Amino acid sequence: MGYDVARNYRMQAAEFASPVGVIVQAYEQITSALHKGARAADTRQIEEKTQEVNRALLILGHLQAMLDHNAGPKVAEKLETFYETMRYQIVVASAKPSGDALRKVSEYFVPLRDAWRVVEREHPTLPAAQSMG
Repeated sequence: MGYDVARNYRMQAAEFASPVGVIVQAYEQITSALHKGARAADTRQIEEKTQEVNRALLILGHLQAMLDHNAGPKVAEKLETFYETMRYQIVVASAKPSGDALRKVSEYFVPLRDAWRVVEREHPTLPAAQSMG
């Protein structure tokens, strides 16, 4: 039941967030999923670990699908490379018995999330197509 309440809250927050805010939330959800997966790995809850890793990969896939290579080809190309690298790193980290590798991968998303927060603060009406997920 708590999960449904949290999920509904996130859906409502995303509905009212700016386009860039949605990207910030996506990065936060990825890092959250990776940390939950790491905790599950540490306690040998393999099914939960797998669910959280899959959630992180799904969100990453959505970010990748949002890339607009026409609006900003250089930025989109760099983000595409980053997302592909992170996808690989998440899969490799998920194969390890400890959660340490998942925690380490989650750290790569923090600087990008923080950068998007600055963009959101300075350009609150920037459309998602220009923000380049």
